Amino acid sequence: MLAQGQIVGHRFDADPVFRRIGRGQHQGRPVFISRQGVGRLAVHQRNDQGARRVPHLDLDERQVGLAELLVEGLAVYLSDGHFKKEPLLQRAAELINLGWYLPLTQLADSFYTSQHEIGYLEGGALVQFMVTRYGWQAFNDFYRDIHPHPSGENSRALDQALQNHFGLTLEQLEGRFKTVLFRQHTNPDMHDDLFFTVAYYDAVRRYQELLDPSAYFLTAWLPAGDQMRQRGIVADYLRRPSTPENLAIEELLVEVDKQLRTGNYYEAEKALLKVNDKLAQTQDNVLVGSAVPFLFQRTDIGLE
Repeated sequence: MLAQGQIVGHRFDADPVFRRIGRGQHQGRPVFISRQGVGRLAVHQRNDQGARRVPHLDLDERQVGLAELLVEGLAVYLSDGHFKKEPLLQRAAELINLGWYLPLTQLADSFYTSQHEIGYLEGGALVQFMVTRYGWQAFNDFYRDIHPHPSGENSRALDQALQNHFGLTLEQLEGRFKTVLFRQHTNPDMHDDLFFTVAYYDAVRRYQELLDPSAYFLTAWLPAGDQMRQRGIVADYLRRPSTPENLAIEELLVEVDKQLRTGNYYEAEKALLKVNDKLAQTQDNVLVGSAVPFLFQRTDIGLE
């Protein structure tokens, strides 16, 4: 396993991705890289796909499907942030202030269906708390000794491993974690940045669901990168909708992202309101049958 800041001393495959597909995460051995300015909704992913996914090369893949809260939390922690560098404990404390904090039992049992930005931030902050409190080696030993529970519940698997290594239940660990979060100092800018970041990515996913379903995380087709290379499959990573409606909304989403990165939350809010208005109109049109989602605008298939 990589230690924080350790350099990867070997070559690895890197697959460029020119659009945002799903929630942006791509598991597996290749590293997925999105270039800034290539593809309208890929701009935000250069930290996520470049820096954050490198640690997965040496993470224990046995924990995928068993302890996603820690797998993804560890990747965020090792990269000092999710989509960007960020003070994890302070921003996780702001989740409590916003009323968005998710109980660890709930998050452990349904990590990938929980709100994406909240779950990853909370997981990264939890790993930082544990490494700071108990040390890297103790955390690493615990992390690699999580085994399936007869109930099939990930939260109970974590609970058992915590008791074995630290003499704590998951509930007790959460109590200590939240005590540290309550002691963190936050500021209004952090509140606004977190609030509008979550709102922005929720709008991106709503856009994908309505107007770009081949990229929506619940409907996207995402075979492993090595299989796509072997079979020469590139279309789903390259193709994206280009109707005026799509382009107008994507331009606004890019503007929201730009304003968030410069800390101009007033302008970000204005652009985000426009996005949500257009999406609401689109949803109304779909419900009455006057708009056709992109999924059914394909010209290379026949509909009878």
